[in-house]
Amino acid sequence: MTVVQWIEIAAALTMPLAVIGIIVHRCLTKKGIGVRVIQFMAIAAMPPIVLILALEKILDGCSVAAIIGALVGYLFSHIAEFDKKPD
Repeated sequence: MTVVQWIEIAAALTMPLAVIGIIVHRCLTKKGIGVRVIQFMAIAAMPPIVLILALEKILDGCSVAAIIGALVGYLFSHIAEFDKKPD
């Protein structure tokens, strides 16, 4: 196996491990799934997918940059709104 294949396997394993970790954490703390958890799931899932597609040469560098920029912009665009406390 090549180094690229090992990186792809590691990236592919991070996605289900992150989801399982979130579910276990939420069950143990008896909390629901909120906006922050959904944002974390997006962070845990999207970069490995983009990495795998880039390493397989399905996406070129410009596409990868655009996807990462859109993901970061989406995740950070409304952070302040979720932290506001009602008056």
